This record gives sequence, C-alpha cells and structure tokens, in this order.
Amino acid sequence: MAKLQVKDINKRFNETKVLKNINFFIDDGEIISLLGESGCGKSTTLKIIAGLMEPDSGDIIIDKYSVLNVPPEKRKIVIVFQDHLLFPHLNTEDNIGFGLKMAGVKKHIKDNKVTEIINLLKLQGLEKRYPKELSGGQRQRVALGRALAVEPKVLLLDEPFSSLDMRLRDEMRELVLDIQKRLRITTVLVTHDKEEALMMSDKIAIMMNGNIKQFDTPENIYEKPVDPLVADFLGEKNHIAGYVDNGIFHCELGNFQIEVFSKENGEIMIKPEDIQLLSKNEESNFTDVIHGIIKKKRYLGDKIHYIVEAEENDFKVISNKHMKFNIGENVKLNINFSKGIFYSMTDKEK
Repeated sequence: MAKLQVKDINKRFNETKVLKNINFFIDDGEIISLLGESGCGKSTTLKIIAGLMEPDSGDIIIDKYSVLNVPPEKRKIVIVFQDHLLFPHLNTEDNIGFGLKMAGVKKHIKDNKVTEIINLLKLQGLEKRYPKELSGGQRQRVALGRALAVEPKVLLLDEPFSSLDMRLRDEMRELVLDIQKRLRITTVLVTHDKEEALMMSDKIAIMMNGNIKQFDTPENIYEKPVDPLVADFLGEKNHIAGYVDNGIFHCELGNFQIEVFSKENGEIMIKPEDIQLLSKNEESNFTDVIHGIIKKKRYLGDKIHYIVEAEENDFKVISNKHMKFNIGENVKLNINFSKGIFYSMTDKEK
C-alpha cells in the first residue's frame, strides 16, 4: 500500500503543452481512473508517474517522499500496457517470475511467489505455455501477474482491457477489482471507457486538453458534473435553454421549479433516464407534462432509446424494454426538472 501524490505536473512536446498543472492524490489502496479521449494526456501522466518520461515541472510523491529523481526500476511502481509485452521466448511461469529473477530473488522464494500469483490469477495448467499459445485474456493475466509478482507499491494500468472482446473485458475488470481490493494495491487506471471508469474507481479524474476538469467520486462525477463539457462527455443529455429567476426556470416549454435561486441566463441539462414516457391517454401525476411524437427508436436489450419530437425540440429518452412505443406514436413526456443541472452562461464559457 502507498499514498501517491501527483503535484503540479506540466509537460510540453515542442510547442504543445500536453499537461497543465496536473494535481491529484490517491490514498492507500485506492483505485482511480484517468478518463478522457485520446490525446488528452492520460498516458503521458501515467508514464511520468512510472518514471518513463520526465515532466518539465512538478513532482511525484510516494508516501511523502519525492521519486522524481529515482530511476523507474527502483520506484516500486509497475505498469501494464494494452499490449501485454510478454517475452515470446519465455513461458507463463518464467514471464511472471522475470522481475523477481532480475532482482536476484532466491529461486525457492521466486518459485513460491510465482505459484501464488498463478493461483491468484487462475492460470493453473498454463504454466509451461508460451504467449503465442495463450488467448488474449490469458496473456493479459500473465502480464498482470508479472507486475504483481514484484509486490509494487503502485500499479499503473494503461488501457489494459481495450483489445479484449466484451466477455473477456468484463471478466478481466472483475478479476482486477477483486485482486486490487484483496491486496490493497494503490492503482491508477487509464481508460477512455466511461462505464469502466464508473464501475472500477474510487475516484475519477476527467481529463480534457491536458487539464483535469473534475476529480471526484464516480457518483458525484455522474450526478454533479462540474460543467456542460464534462456532462456531455459522460453521456447523452438534453439541453434546454432559458433563464432562472428565484427558483423558477423559464423556457419555451413553460415555467418549472428548480433548486436555483439566482437570476441568470443558462440552460438545464436533463439525463435521458430522467424523462418518463407515457401513452397519450395515460394519466399523469406530474404537472410538467409535454406532448410529443416518437421520431426514432433504438432497441438495446434491457433498454430502449427514443428520440421524441416535442415543441420543435428533439428529446433523448431512455426507457425500460417493457415500455414499448412505436415510431410515429403520440406520447407524453414527464420531464423531471428537479433532477436537472442548471449551468449559467458563465459555466458554459469556462
């Protein structure tokens, strides 16, 4: 276990500033995600933590001590990449034990540790197989085993599941979470997958253009995004422009009560799951009812995504599969404005 602090990290590539005052702290045994699109600075941050790249300024601190001048192999930090980078001429047990062998660990201690890791990662029966004889998921487990065998203080995961199919990806996520919580290894996961970050993390850093836009718990990130850019990045939203005046939001759809008591222009963002669809003749207990027509429909297993045209606007709505409506059908929309997030014009310009 270790506490990790990333402090005021800046980095340029030629004239392009790729990291701008990156700051975050991870407590003992926590797992955090660096979440963002390609090119936002996630992997560069990871490489600086690992010592594979030097920052222009700032510091990396583990348990109150700077490791900026400590070579990568002595930082007690390991990194697992998307491409597992296993040695093709070594079998499973030799790949897992490679770091221990290089560190001069006695053979019987190394062998015991390798056996422990093989059991932990459910690689029994694959000890003598070479990487080309393993599936993608098995190779990634061997790469993870090689990292865990040296008992790192900090584990770095750089898009480790992105090349796996959906079933293997889900299995690896659950396996890594189980092991991370059991061993309480401080972990940083780089991902562009929002679902992965939300399900795996104690905290998430949303990265955009070399900045951390928001660093918070998954629940707060999803329910209280700091600005419209973060809100849109996390998933489809409905934007309703208007102005608020002492708790009443005024827009072209009508006037609605919200928990904002200033007086300013802006917009409310409503998640698709916070709009309820009703048939046109169905009674509603809500006063905030709008009439519309189903324009598009996408079936996604346990959910159905609709586009509903109402008051010259297109509303995105997510409904469970038991509430089925047809394209062209007249419907009612109950918009839960109390769950919407109001952003002022100032918020939008940040």
